[in-house]
Amino acid sequence: DRLRYLLDTYGQHPAVYRVGGRPVVSVYLSFLRSCREWEEIFRTLRAEGRDAIFLADYKDEWPNLDALNVFDGLHTYNPLNIVQNGGQVDTYLRDSYEKTGKALRYRELFEEDRPPLYWVPSVLPGYDDHLLAGRNSPVLDRQGGELFRKIFNHAVDSYPQWIYFTSWNEWWENTHI
Repeated sequence: DRLRYLLDTYGQHPAVYRVGGRPVVSVYLSFLRSCREWEEIFRTLRAEGRDAIFLADYKDEWPNLDALNVFDGLHTYNPLNIVQNGGQVDTYLRDSYEKTGKALRYRELFEEDRPPLYWVPSVLPGYDDHLLAGRNSPVLDRQGGELFRKIFNHAVDSYPQWIYFTSWNEWWENTHI
């Protein structure tokens, strides 16, 4: 119902990014449902004439590539789902972004009839939500802008179609720019 509402209400809005006339929809926490459930949801929406480019969110160091059998690509909402401290940015995050970018690019080479797959990594300047009650997330120190530069460079090096900036409304998580 929420995807129907989103597509019906905003799908044709001029501020919504579209590729080939289809709105791009990043599904946050998509991994909380099975690929089979998403397949049925998308089949129903498309049968109703509601189509979009759907991107699956992923967490952990390596994404579930099975999602690519259902979704049109992958995105990360927050690098904190991959790394737990700034020291892991030049190892786990770099490797995750690099491997994910390659997996999506090279998969197209082996499946000639498949439409392009989209890879959209996310960058942020830091993360610190310890002032919120009940939160105990890791802190990613901004390092005077160095953390943002590192994450951004790793995202660019993974050859994405786009890059998301986790920033605009996250004042309480200290990710604002």
